[in-house]
Amino acid sequence: MPDLAGPIASRGDAKRVATIVRYEVPEDEINDVPTPTPDFYIARYPVTVAQFRAFVEASGFEPGDARALADPDSRPVRHVAWREALAYCQWLHQMLATNLVSDGCAAARLVRRRRHQPTRHAENRLRR
Repeated sequence: MPDLAGPIASRGDAKRVATIVRYEVPEDEINDVPTPTPDFYIARYPVTVAQFRAFVEASGFEPGDARALADPDSRPVRHVAWREALAYCQWLHQMLATNLVSDGCAAARLVRRRRHQPTRHAENRLRR
């Protein structure tokens, strides 16, 4: 089995990266060792302005930048700081964990747009 951590792999990687970025990349800028990262989740779709607005209205959270809510509702939200994004994720997690989606919460309807969730009547029919 070839040693992939040696200088041969580095030269190949530097050449491959140089092709992508269209300039020569020094070998010392290529990381031959995988960088460990903690597990994380990523959404399939970006958070829209409407979804972030629902969070702001339901929680009373004040966004740091008023431009975050300036775009049309269907657009991805922008101008959101990391702490604001974290607060949104915690709020959404709590909303989903407390079953507000199935209780018909107004903010939960924004979550349903992306994924159809059957009504209780439809769930009962499927169980038969």
